[in-house]
Amino acid sequence: MSAIKEPVAITASNGLMGGALFRPDDDAAHPAVIMIHGAPGLDAGTFQMAEGLADEGFVVLAPDMFYRTGAMRVMQPGWSIEQRNGLQEGMTSSADIVDVGHMVRYLHQQPYVADGGVGITGFCMGGRISYLAAARTEGIGAAVMYYPTGLVYPDLREPGSQAPLDFVDEIACPIIGFFPTLDTKHCSPEIRGQVTSAFETIDIPTEVIPVEGAAHGFIDPASRAYHAVEGPKAWDRMVSFFREHLG
Repeated sequence: MSAIKEPVAITASNGLMGGALFRPDDDAAHPAVIMIHGAPGLDAGTFQMAEGLADEGFVVLAPDMFYRTGAMRVMQPGWSIEQRNGLQEGMTSSADIVDVGHMVRYLHQQPYVADGGVGITGFCMGGRISYLAAARTEGIGAAVMYYPTGLVYPDLREPGSQAPLDFVDEIACPIIGFFPTLDTKHCSPEIRGQVTSAFETIDIPTEVIPVEGAAHGFIDPASRAYHAVEGPKAWDRMVSFFREHLG
């Protein structure tokens, strides 16, 4: 199944958010998935994965989460920490949750999107946003996190905020996460254990999946960390998960 790519412009919490939408080239209505990019921005790897998921029969919205600092900005080699952090200026957990809500409503306004819950997946910071949406955005039907960052500590940009795991009991849809074992900063055994323990307290289908021998970025075909064995296995698991829970 080939995919159609279209630009999007969505009214968001701090202005107009751009991005791209990929959808199957037919007249049917398909379940929708939001795909949230990682810290480098809406780059070639994210577009490749969004198109690949559309080829599987989903409508896929790939938003530009850095829209506040300029359209479609992507991290460049050699950038300083200040430059990299500057891409996320204005982003907070609360704003991200609101923005995902705007995306859900946008998708349901499209005639080629099927009724029902919208899926969400994301990488790195996008994994964290996927978790936040599963807990606090109405209309999310299933969530898949890849090497999520910051699940165990509050948003430092938002004084008084809670760590995402503190409101695990608000998760309202099935959620799974892929935690590569070589990512010892964001997916350490301690963090995996905390997430697993939190998930065990709720009566929702959940799973924490350690990915042995894989690093941060292992699912991204454009990344040097792409894992030729574990990447496709995780991809197939995600596709099956969304088919099961999004219909």
